[in-house]
Amino acid sequence: MGQHFLLAKIWRWHDNPMLTGLTPEDNLYLWEDQFASRALPFTDLPHPLSRFDRERQSHMDSLFETVKTPVKKIKSLSELKGLKLKAYYFYDDYYLSALDHRDVEFIFRHPQHFVAEEKALKAMTQKSNFTDFRLKLEGQNIYAQTSYSHVVSSEAEAHGIKCLNEFLKQAGPDRYLDERNEFEASKAGTHFSCLLSQGLLSPQHILSKLQAFEDQHGASKSSYWIKFELLWREFFYFIQNYSTRALYFSDAKSSLPLAPISLRGLMMDLAREPLIGAMLNELTQTGLLSNRCRQIFASYFVHLGRYDWRYGAYLFQYFLKDYDPSSNWGNWQYLAGVGRDPRGLRFFNLQTQLERYNPDGSYLAQWGNQKDFLAHL
Repeated sequence: MGQHFLLAKIWRWHDNPMLTGLTPEDNLYLWEDQFASRALPFTDLPHPLSRFDRERQSHMDSLFETVKTPVKKIKSLSELKGLKLKAYYFYDDYYLSALDHRDVEFIFRHPQHFVAEEKALKAMTQKSNFTDFRLKLEGQNIYAQTSYSHVVSSEAEAHGIKCLNEFLKQAGPDRYLDERNEFEASKAGTHFSCLLSQGLLSPQHILSKLQAFEDQHGASKSSYWIKFELLWREFFYFIQNYSTRALYFSDAKSSLPLAPISLRGLMMDLAREPLIGAMLNELTQTGLLSNRCRQIFASYFVHLGRYDWRYGAYLFQYFLKDYDPSSNWGNWQYLAGVGRDPRGLRFFNLQTQLERYNPDGSYLAQWGNQKDFLAHL
């Protein structure tokens, strides 16, 4: 008689201890609800899932091709009623809260962070901002222990590791600081965000390889900045997992429900500003925006568009190929001047940003034409 295992939002296999000892007699259940766009406040979504969610859903199927244990996809936990689960493995706390823990022998959280939880909890007081968090952790042995099971070979996982190795081979850590402010997403940053959000790379693996690079070639301000950005990701991750309400309801106003609005109407209104329209073109066609453009877009959305910042967070949630709940909502709070790091208005002058970071006008030339943002979705 085999045992029953449940996976929710799992992409990476090599450090998944639940899979150790899995046999052909066991039953592996994949909870498909992870792709549902829950409670988006838009009245005219072209599809319940974005094009990029649909691609990810198809992509995930390839991860199970080499698994000898039978895999069954379920759309509701009610399909498991009466089964005693040997183990449940998840990433997002949404999935944890939906499960009756009495029916599960072991519960594992997929290791999407690199700071050991006990270290993070000491650094994360109720009022801690990012600087407090960072200063308490930098210079310490803060790394979480990672368990490794057998490796399930998949094209997707191999792709993630290859991207990291190519970045290091081409001396990416030494170029990062110069490239992180590029306007176009394809030219900016490390390109790890999709791999991290989909779980194809772990932050521990990135940091381990980065340390080896620094040991061989020397540390630099640029290579340090990658660690700095990953620590921001950790900060938002621990807010989500230990103070979830603080991430989504940062003040009295944002605890009120949002009135449903037209997504197309919102985007057309924003696109009256040519630079923001260009960003919407890039976002809807590629599923990505650079870090610089995300900051400019959020600043315009909140301070000049005067929209509730939560509409912007939901817009990114629907379209971003690298959507990560804690990073997305945490960064929108940050740009709106609310939440754990309220340093007032973070306003970006559009003309100044273009002159400083895209003086040749190539971004508007590339993305500044199309207006029917939802037509190809």
